[in-house]
Amino acid sequence: ATAFAAQRDAVDYGYQQNLIQNAAQMQGLNVEQTQARRDLARQLTRARQQLPGMYAGRGLLRSGIYGRGLGEFEEGRMMAESRQERSFNQRRQALMNALGESDINRAMQLANIDLQEAQRRSAIAAMLQGAM
Repeated sequence: ATAFAAQRDAVDYGYQQNLIQNAAQMQGLNVEQTQARRDLARQLTRARQQLPGMYAGRGLLRSGIYGRGLGEFEEGRMMAESRQERSFNQRRQALMNALGESDINRAMQLANIDLQEAQRRSAIAAMLQGAM
């Protein structure tokens, strides 16, 4: 194998390592997101279950105030879930961006190796022509 082939192999090896690392990070993020969703759902369920007791003690359970409180709770729940989802989507996008950068870096490194090889061959060809 030539030195250029060895350089290409090294670039490909580094790229494969990046792919493996990115896939592991993505899998870890998915596991973390699943657990975070469960935790938030559990937390919100507990808070939701406490709402009637908060209003019943004051005799407001059948009033519009309880309904308003329930609506505000649901709005807060949706906002919390949305914030959580947005956070994980941003982290997922960062991993996808890193993967794209890795693709670009690999292509640039391989193109540079190809250029060096072409320049070397051209220089050898010029030397051989000059020797004749």
